[in-house]
Amino acid sequence: MLIQYLNKCILFMLIAFTLAACGHASENAAGANASSAPDESLIHLVKANDVIISASKHTDSDVFRGLTVQVGQLSKYFDWANVTNKTYYPAVHIADINRDEQHEIIIILTTGYGTGMNEQEIHVLNKEDLSELSLEDPLQAIKDQVTSDIQHEQNQVRVIVTTDTDEVEQNYLESDAVLWNEEVSFGSVIGYSAADGVITATVPGSVSPAAFAVNAILEYGSDLKVKAISLEPIE
Repeated sequence: MLIQYLNKCILFMLIAFTLAACGHASENAAGANASSAPDESLIHLVKANDVIISASKHTDSDVFRGLTVQVGQLSKYFDWANVTNKTYYPAVHIADINRDEQHEIIIILTTGYGTGMNEQEIHVLNKEDLSELSLEDPLQAIKDQVTSDIQHEQNQVRVIVTTDTDEVEQNYLESDAVLWNEEVSFGSVIGYSAADGVITATVPGSVSPAAFAVNAILEYGSDLKVKAISLEPIE
């Protein structure tokens, strides 16, 4: 009787152990499937090589708020914004911007657009760990290095914009605008580009709410600071 009782106990233990092992294996398999499954709440906005930028499908405005950058198995959430209009989806460039012999990710976002207004942001990420590199503010560089003067005389308006190395002069009739700025204003439109490993910002300067007189073109160096500003008249 004792032997039969012991055999039954051993049998029950074997059955219980087998069931527990199967359940654990099922949980592991389910966890693996869940981790490898794509997040259906996200929409891919752009893919460049192995870089993917995504945003939540659910938005109650015309702006995506919060973007996820993924490189291979590495991903990171950023508190950035981009308009939902597909024409203005993010632009992605991959290049060695700071000359460290490692590729960086350059991401250009459009945060707003409209009549006389187009706002872009640029972000530079280390491709290895998605840490962000600091880029000099173009508007601060313009404030520090660009001067302007708007002169009114005998129904004529004379606009002069200067840097240490460049100067642009534009002339208008007083009647060309209902309201003239006191000085050339920069910032309502900012455009970025990245080509041949160089970042460039183009910032038009306005002389009235509807008229732009000059482009300030800022070229960034490998230290991600503005290396040079050139001026270009807008006809």
